[in-house]
Amino acid sequence: MLAACGASDPAFNGRFTEAVVNVLTADTESAVDVGTDQDQIPLDTVARRISRELRRLVDQADAFYQESVGSPLALGDEPPAAPFFPNPAYDHGARRSQSQARRAVDAGTAPFFDDVDEGLDPRHFLRTASGIGDRASEGIGCFRGRRSELSTLSEWFDGHDDTRLRVVTGSPGAGKSAMLGVLVCAAHPLLRAATRYIWTDVHRAPGPCRHLAAVHARQRSTVEIIASIGRQLGISDADHDLRTVSELLSALREAQTAPVVVLDALDEATDHQTVLTSLVMPLAEQQRFDGSPLCRLLVGTRPWPDFKSLLELADSLGGTTDLDQVDPTRLRRDLEDYVADLMRWHDPYDEPGYVAARQRFAHTVAGQLASDEYRTDERRWGEFLVAGLYANHVLARHEPVRSEEEAAELGRAVPHTLPDLLELDLASRAGTQWLRPVLAALAHARGDGMPAQTLRHAAPVFHPEREKATGPASWPAVAAALEAGRFYLRRTTDVDGTILFRLFHQGLADYLKRHPVSAAVEEAGFERGRRLFDALVAPLTTEGGRRWDHAEPYLLRHAMQHAYGEHATPTGAEHDAHTGTSYRKGPLAADAEFLVHADPATCVDSPVLWLSKERWAEIAESAEPLRRQLLALEAASQGFANAARRLCRPPGRLPLMWQPVWYRYGARVACHFEALRRTALGYADGRVEVRGWTGLGGPQPLPVHKSPVNALWTGLVSNQPVVASGDLSGDIAVRAGDGGTVYLPTSKSHARAVAALSITQLGQHTLILSTDATGRALVHRMASPPDVTRSATRVANWQGGPVQARVDAKPAASGGPTARVAFTVEGRALVATVEAETQLVVADRAGDRPSLVRYQVDAPIRAITASDAGHLAVVTDKGVVLFEPSAHLPPAEPTTPDAVTSAKLFIAGGFATGVTTAIGSVSEIAPLTTEAILTSAGVGVDDTSQVPGKTTTTVALDFGRVTFDRDLILYLFGTGGATRRWFLWDEIVRGAIGAVVLVDTRRLADSFAAVDFFEDRRLPYVVAVNCFDGQAHYSPEDIRGALALAPDVPVVLCDARSRESVKQVLISLVEYALTLLLRGRADPAPAPGSVATPARADAGLPRRTGTHPARADS
Repeated sequence: MLAACGASDPAFNGRFTEAVVNVLTADTESAVDVGTDQDQIPLDTVARRISRELRRLVDQADAFYQESVGSPLALGDEPPAAPFFPNPAYDHGARRSQSQARRAVDAGTAPFFDDVDEGLDPRHFLRTASGIGDRASEGIGCFRGRRSELSTLSEWFDGHDDTRLRVVTGSPGAGKSAMLGVLVCAAHPLLRAATRYIWTDVHRAPGPCRHLAAVHARQRSTVEIIASIGRQLGISDADHDLRTVSELLSALREAQTAPVVVLDALDEATDHQTVLTSLVMPLAEQQRFDGSPLCRLLVGTRPWPDFKSLLELADSLGGTTDLDQVDPTRLRRDLEDYVADLMRWHDPYDEPGYVAARQRFAHTVAGQLASDEYRTDERRWGEFLVAGLYANHVLARHEPVRSEEEAAELGRAVPHTLPDLLELDLASRAGTQWLRPVLAALAHARGDGMPAQTLRHAAPVFHPEREKATGPASWPAVAAALEAGRFYLRRTTDVDGTILFRLFHQGLADYLKRHPVSAAVEEAGFERGRRLFDALVAPLTTEGGRRWDHAEPYLLRHAMQHAYGEHATPTGAEHDAHTGTSYRKGPLAADAEFLVHADPATCVDSPVLWLSKERWAEIAESAEPLRRQLLALEAASQGFANAARRLCRPPGRLPLMWQPVWYRYGARVACHFEALRRTALGYADGRVEVRGWTGLGGPQPLPVHKSPVNALWTGLVSNQPVVASGDLSGDIAVRAGDGGTVYLPTSKSHARAVAALSITQLGQHTLILSTDATGRALVHRMASPPDVTRSATRVANWQGGPVQARVDAKPAASGGPTARVAFTVEGRALVATVEAETQLVVADRAGDRPSLVRYQVDAPIRAITASDAGHLAVVTDKGVVLFEPSAHLPPAEPTTPDAVTSAKLFIAGGFATGVTTAIGSVSEIAPLTTEAILTSAGVGVDDTSQVPGKTTTTVALDFGRVTFDRDLILYLFGTGGATRRWFLWDEIVRGAIGAVVLVDTRRLADSFAAVDFFEDRRLPYVVAVNCFDGQAHYSPEDIRGALALAPDVPVVLCDARSRESVKQVLISLVEYALTLLLRGRADPAPAPGSVATPARADAGLPRRTGTHPARADS
């Protein structure tokens, strides 16, 4: 059932259908949005998109609130592999084994596969070149050189070198990630077979390594790196990732084998200094119990001063590999082979007539990049990176050259830096106006990359004419830019099947961050970041706040990083004049709604002042709606009542019906003070507090008792507000409700804990009544009016069982503490209960109604108290929470007498008695029929002699519906009377309250079987005589006698073609069924001693024989 409502009910104007159409249309047209290695768009991805689109349409139209609901999956179940939504971008020629291998490895390992050869594998650009076709998907590995380094590190991987720390360093583009990528692909058990083409032709590759964890640190935090290592080594719990360095180190000490840990791009981690000091150095220096290293560690990084301690340790162990220190002659030879190989895979440079030009170009480029002039240039980039990018530029932007002189001239023009090369390439693509903005936006991408949908909003920020932009970039413009710049990109498939894009090299990203619009203009990072964040959240911004439930997964992961910079850590605080509270600075400072949806894996800190980092880590383990409830509870506990209310009233959605206002830790008993609209609280340390319902508080808690408060009473005494309290030691105290004077009885009140107390007026006297846990009751007389100089005097003393006297005139609905309390709000009878110890449930007092709210608190609930206004004080093991009712409490549903009732009726009869006609004439909806044309196969089976005009028959069943008034709906089921249909009757009759037997007096015997059927099943029925034109007429008594019916079985005349006539038949049946029900039986057979009226002898009707004997009432 996709969507439904009553014929006269307000509907949603087809927005669900519109959302489905919009999403499927976008998926068809936006071929850049879903991974090309997936033949189907995942079902859960489509479902999430439809849900977001539905909410967007509702907001846009300011329409009825509407939420999509899907079939639930059991916890731990994988979403079904439903082949409903083909991916239009699916690449049928893609390498299956590579795609499967990439999906099989941990997210932290996958970039090693991507970064092989620094993105210079020609499959990234040769597919679009003429003549190469599908050869690009055959697997081309062009990694060349680094023979000595590969040999050394392969020996280390294979365990022939016991150096505990090795570091690979070099300038940007020197080939660090490329070489580590080759090594990891060859050694990783899940990547080895699928990437054989990459490493099979290199000088030396390692064998498979069983105990290997490889993590690419780009845009990853310490916590994410630790979690990835734990998952890959199988040392995490089944339910939780490792999160701290101490947990990882402890697990490694207990492991049977010291694993190999590879950490690349340390310089690109979100906080590389923290990763170095808290994780990398302990892994490199600490030992196992037997004195051996915790692990064998290989790190790739640029030689920054920040890593001095790591580089010095590696130098002392002889474990440093510096890719900038290479013999020029060997470098020139490797570069020439590399460029020649790249050119050879591009038509026409693989033809004999172009071999000389190809080699001359490769020789010249290698000579330029291996020269002393280039290698001493402080601005230089890695030789292999620049060579590969320049070769790609020549192949893509220049006509093929056959002349060796022209090839040499092109080779001498090779730039020395990646920025120069980028500007050269962009200058030759003047027709693609969105290419640079898209690349600049991707330079700011976090994590594994940015999806195209988010990119549409980010790219206009970096467009030269951004002031004129009126919305996101169009899908065609973004798609064209991504295609034009694909050589600069990395593509990763997200968990929901969406493609994530990022630049292939961090150096390129760094340059475009500084020069997003042009090489001549350098922009400040702060201003640029602010504009980008505003653009990313613009689609989410509404009058009621940001709709984070509409956000793409990318934004939920990385909004904190875009808002607060590299370290995603908000600092400082500012004062909010509107709310009178202080918040942390920044664009997410007052946006607690973000935390409801944020990804805790990357959002490791809290942007709001009232939520600590440690408490956020605990709450973040829960998903919505539980996370929302716990966040609101935390805001209330810290005194931020407005923040708690905003969390309980999400933008564009229905609010929670009860919302926390405050949470007082340490309080153990509560009592509402209706007159003051406050609640009295008693604390474990003996204090008593009277706190307002608005969350603004009241007088500070006063130390009244020397032991924990155990009982409270509030009310007016001589028109003065008073709070009475009793403690565990047996003492009683009375204080003014305004927080003033405390009046104490003159002597010790009880020997045991005070269990309950009350203050009442008896004539001119004010009495304090109290009982303890043993049932002992005491009465004290107070001065009236209360006076600090005149203490209360004991006037009575009862000993014995519990006193069963009503001492409080307040209704039970707002009485003392209990785990179940009934109360009334705006005339609506409600009940609050506890489920599973920690869940507050509020529902209508009628037990068959759905609950209005289920609110999870953070500790077991011990008691609930309700006020006349519907405020609930919930006592937990930690304290007392006050919940206030929402102003949007929905109206009560109709009570049981007015509730809609549905009933099922069965209409049957012999062949051609008019069942289909009757249902069709009375049904208020188009009836469901299964009519088929009579064929020669029915000759001798269906007797049509009395109905020569009949040409069709029912082959299964008929269905219709009739609504009587507002409270009764009848569902009509009918089936064919032919004997071959009788097997259906037993199934259709299930759940029916009664039946109609349609008879044709011309063929009365055809209806005998139907009467027998319903009598045998004791189902109430009526007989309806269908008065066909030209038939002989008989009285109802003649029909009753011929059918041997009980005297009370109704026999009515009808015309199956008349709506009103059939309606009266149905009314007769319902009245008859109700009569039998009220008489206490449902048996239409004759009562004992009753006799069916016989048919007249001259009536000419056949007689039903073999009827069931009379049965006693059940």
